[in-house]
Amino acid sequence: MAVSEEHLKAKNNGIRGWVTIGQMNGDPEKKSSDMVNIAAKLLKDSVASDVCPKWMWSKIKAQNSAFFDLSKEQMVELRRQQWTSYTTLKDWFVAFHAFCLEFGFATEVKFCFILFIVILSIY
Repeated sequence: MAVSEEHLKAKNNGIRGWVTIGQMNGDPEKKSSDMVNIAAKLLKDSVASDVCPKWMWSKIKAQNSAFFDLSKEQMVELRRQQWTSYTTLKDWFVAFHAFCLEFGFATEVKFCFILFIVILSIY
């Protein structure tokens, strides 16, 4: 049984939305075999359950090649946006603060200021 264009478009939009949400959440990148398994799950109880998941994934990938096959520059930019989000930077600062206080690189003084101890070594 052939898949109608409408059915393929619906699956295409669903997978693309799922991948987009995953990218925004920082989920690990999916391999092609993972995507074939996801296509198989989508097809399991659908009208087109007899369609080969590998074929369906290849069709979806071909229609969205610019979206799924990002260049190195695009991946670097995507990672930069993920790593420099407000939440990530705040977490890093809190961890740095705790590390400095725990290991004696800084002391906390009144008014929540941190006094860093500077150690100069002269060789």
